[in-house]
Amino acid sequence: MKTRRIQSGMTGWTVLTTCMCMGWLGCGSDQQVQEQTAADDTFTITIDRAENGAIASSAREGEDQHTVIPRTLSFEMAGFSSSRDSEATAEQRAAARQAAIIDAFCRALIEARRSRGQTDSDFEARLGPCLTVTHCTTEDGYDVEVKLIRRGAGTTLLVRNGVLQHLPCDWQLIHRMFEETNGEFSLLGTERAATTDTYVARVGCYLPEGLGESLAGGVAEDAEND
Repeated sequence: MKTRRIQSGMTGWTVLTTCMCMGWLGCGSDQQVQEQTAADDTFTITIDRAENGAIASSAREGEDQHTVIPRTLSFEMAGFSSSRDSEATAEQRAAARQAAIIDAFCRALIEARRSRGQTDSDFEARLGPCLTVTHCTTEDGYDVEVKLIRRGAGTTLLVRNGVLQHLPCDWQLIHRMFEETNGEFSLLGTERAATTDTYVARVGCYLPEGLGESLAGGVAEDAEND
């Protein structure tokens, strides 16, 4: 009987030791799994640039792709607009500034067309697959209409006699407008005359190096507009 008790005790101790070892191994395994998971998480974070507002990749937005053409500055034109109020709100000032930019852009386009003997008023010019500029004279002045497609959505900007006819747009659209010209037109700067509340914008026209005159508005344009 005594011998049996000793064997029983040893068997119990063996079982207890085995359980403890298994528990330790189990905890060690769990810890290793947790550490491995944490390490894996560190290297599997992805960022969608289209969602955070950065420039999209070529696979997501083919419209952002342009062939860079070396160009040199040919001339620059100025456009004007007024906020009409010395105590104008930030929105009104933004509208006046955007109107001056669009006005300068159209004046530069007109000058480029005139230098090639093309119609410099009452025309519709397509400067890219996503940008169309229309100029027309009216009884009391002129209208400039810019149609821009960005990310599949169309936007129309209208300036009448140097005044924006709607609320100011997202400034990214203004930048996009120049990007669509593939470097042919570029915004050189804007400034405000505090005494007159007039905004002045300057836009430059760039000619391809060694290629002579630029081709602004000459792509996909109706023959009757020339």
